[in-house]
Amino acid sequence: MIVAEIGLNHNGNVNYANSYINFLERAGVDAITLQVREKKFYLSRKRKHLKLPFSFYEKDFFRLKSKNNKTIGLSIVDLETFNYFKSIKFDFFKILSFGAYNKKLIDYILKSTNAKIYISCGLLKKKKMSEYLKKYRNNKRVKFIYTKLTYNVSNINLINLFDFAKENEDKFAYGHHYLNDLPIVMATAIKNIDIFIYVKGQRLRKHPDEKHAFTFTQLNLLLKKLKEIRNILGEKKIFTKTDIP
Repeated sequence: MIVAEIGLNHNGNVNYANSYINFLERAGVDAITLQVREKKFYLSRKRKHLKLPFSFYEKDFFRLKSKNNKTIGLSIVDLETFNYFKSIKFDFFKILSFGAYNKKLIDYILKSTNAKIYISCGLLKKKKMSEYLKKYRNNKRVKFIYTKLTYNVSNINLINLFDFAKENEDKFAYGHHYLNDLPIVMATAIKNIDIFIYVKGQRLRKHPDEKHAFTFTQLNLLLKKLKEIRNILGEKKIFTKTDIP
């Protein structure tokens, strides 16, 4: 599954946000997410403009699900935000790295909805990661997003994602935070991997996820490339273990 993350790149502008919706309803992505941060986040003068009205999520964003059969999700960090949007039937929730330690939020979503949950692991320590894997390993509604909140190539360590995916089948996704598409191309080799990709509009303005987001044109080119890669990888194994001398 390819997930296009609008995040906060709508810059709080309803018309601009709708340009994302209009593009993504035709794009070859499987799912789309928007991001809503905790209330105090928007109290800052530099951030207060990033807030969209509830009606946008309820009508404009939800039409992707009702008319185009796209999977829609909401990225959140706290319980108050979840309860505020609870009436909208999102298919999944992404727990942002800043909220990944909020076990109460995770368990509450599982208890009160049928939605899937993706937990971003960018800030999780090894001990907490092991605890979560043990607790949610057999819960098919919970997946983990391997992501590194850095552009330093030596810190990406994508080999860890391959190891995690091998040891925990269908439990890991990849969240892209890098300056080019190489990690995405590499992650595509993992069977049934979900890939989260930030997207930014065509306007010449600064977006919250500016450096690692793809423009509409770039995303279309990337999707074409990923389709070709999947065709190259193929689905059938010509040889089995017993065929190889």
